[in-house]
Amino acid sequence: MIRIPIAVTIFFVAAAAGTAWHSHQRLAGLRNEHEKLLALAAKHQIAFDPYHPAKPAHVTKRPRPDRVAEAKQAAAALISYTGDLRVIKLQTLPDAATRQRMIDQMDEAMALGGDQLKILITELRSGWTPDDRERGSLLYFALERLILDHPQDALAIMTDSAEMRELIGQHTNSLTKNGVFSAVRNWASTDLESAARWVREFEKSKEITGRLTPARTALIFSAAEYDPAKCIGLIKEFQADPKAMAETFAQWVESPRQRLAFLAVLREWQARLAGETDRSPVFNRAIRSLAFGERYGEKPGFDFTTRWIDTATLSLQEIEVQTQDLQDHIITDETAKWIDWLGSKLPPDTARDRVWPLVTNWVERDYQAAGKWLTKAADGPIKHTAARAFAEAIFPHDRQTAIQWALSVPAGDDRDKTLKQLHSAWPKEDPGGAAAFAKKHAIE
Repeated sequence: MIRIPIAVTIFFVAAAAGTAWHSHQRLAGLRNEHEKLLALAAKHQIAFDPYHPAKPAHVTKRPRPDRVAEAKQAAAALISYTGDLRVIKLQTLPDAATRQRMIDQMDEAMALGGDQLKILITELRSGWTPDDRERGSLLYFALERLILDHPQDALAIMTDSAEMRELIGQHTNSLTKNGVFSAVRNWASTDLESAARWVREFEKSKEITGRLTPARTALIFSAAEYDPAKCIGLIKEFQADPKAMAETFAQWVESPRQRLAFLAVLREWQARLAGETDRSPVFNRAIRSLAFGERYGEKPGFDFTTRWIDTATLSLQEIEVQTQDLQDHIITDETAKWIDWLGSKLPPDTARDRVWPLVTNWVERDYQAAGKWLTKAADGPIKHTAARAFAEAIFPHDRQTAIQWALSVPAGDDRDKTLKQLHSAWPKEDPGGAAAFAKKHAIE
């Protein structure tokens, strides 16, 4: 992906940051709605005096706005302004008058309807080449507007030439930000079958086989939101690798509703594959990603995640899967909450298996907080497991504290194993201390 020119960035930032931007947006929408209502009233020979709304008025012929001319005028203004953008001194933001001009021109573009946007795009494309990054960015902006309400029209434009496909590639920084993906998904959300027909016909014409394209992926993703069986059918039809689909989808989902929808797909898929090649590793990774909803390295937190788990009514097996490698997915400061939660949700042996790496990770990141929690934790198997993990993790840094926590575990195999582990980790340069420790605790 190439970078959007700084001049164009200034254009968008200044427009979005202007104090009048939001009011301009709303006024544009209201003007558009007002025109529609006036046209409808005129069609039925109804007219109103805005100063006396209760009093009927005679219908008079009003000059209709030339919508084609409006679109061409907006395009001409934007095209003209690309030249100005190239000579703006980039060291500083444009002055107030220039920013206002940006806002006004952006407002005109945002107010255009579907047919006008197509005219705007045609005008922007006239004489444009892919190396004209300023005009290309404005062209892509217009396409994004068209995608919102007229995705099929946007698709036709975005895929009608190599230059347009190159433009989409230049402005794509992730699959979900791809213009084709967005357009297919918007279309499929209201008419899945029509969108599917377009994808099949387009990709057949391009002889695309065995590859997960943005169009196919958007189609499958949309189906996943409401029809798991249809989603799986599309995965098979387009020969998509289920492993790639499961892992990628689980990373894309954003809302709790989307995660629930894809969980249904995973469950359906797992049921259909019963007896076939074992897909459990893929299923397990996808479940973990769905549970935590991590995107771009962000960790959603204990409350967010556990609420979704409760809503999804995960089975015990799914919770066991979801909590594998839990230490890699949680916020360290919430470790204590997770330890308590694990103790309430999982069988004792499984809970202890999950707690150990959590405590080890906690000690590495914040041993003081871990020790403080351990001191106050209720006595029981979970605390004993945590004490053993804490002892082994803290031993290289604080030998005496480690030994004290190891001895806090009730006498028996668990305590003996921990003491033996501490002995094996004893510094080689202190053989005498190791020998004394072994003798004291009957370690052979």
